[in-house]
Amino acid sequence: MTHYPSHSDAQLLALLKGGDHEAFTELYNRYWKRLFAVAANQLDHPAEAEELVQDLFLDLWNRRQELVITSSLSSYLSVSVNYKVINRMAKRHREQIYLNSMAADGMDRSVEEHLSFAELKERLERVLSELPEKCKLVFTLSRTEGLTRRQISRELGIAEKTVESHLTRALRQLRSSLSTLLMNLL
Repeated sequence: MTHYPSHSDAQLLALLKGGDHEAFTELYNRYWKRLFAVAANQLDHPAEAEELVQDLFLDLWNRRQELVITSSLSSYLSVSVNYKVINRMAKRHREQIYLNSMAADGMDRSVEEHLSFAELKERLERVLSELPEKCKLVFTLSRTEGLTRRQISRELGIAEKTVESHLTRALRQLRSSLSTLLMNLL
């Protein structure tokens, strides 16, 4: 087993890019406590901070070959841990908002909305299945795949006006078929 305590961060990064496990271990040992302290101080949950720092090092290992660090490794890791902390706090905030809304609305409404959504989805799939094949394909490429009219035109070898015509037809059919269901849901 090779140890690298005398190597610089830049040397260790070069070895890391080559998949050197010992170089990774040396970087881990150099920075783990410092990064953990930063994360734990900001999150107030040591277990969560530990998980966050482990994720940071896992990302470092997984992205080792494409890493481009223009500053010092210490700065890079500090900024990375701060971004992870911010993302974790934002996730916590979103979860709390969701939990608060669930408590306010009650679970009955959630189940009702889920069933209504399932019914809407089922009806949407039925209406789409009734569309002509080319019309359905154009609609799927536009709405599901997110392609522009020009991209659809090129991919299918049809004019953009034809793409527009298919989309208009599909949307008109959807509106008329789903309007009663939507009114009942609202």
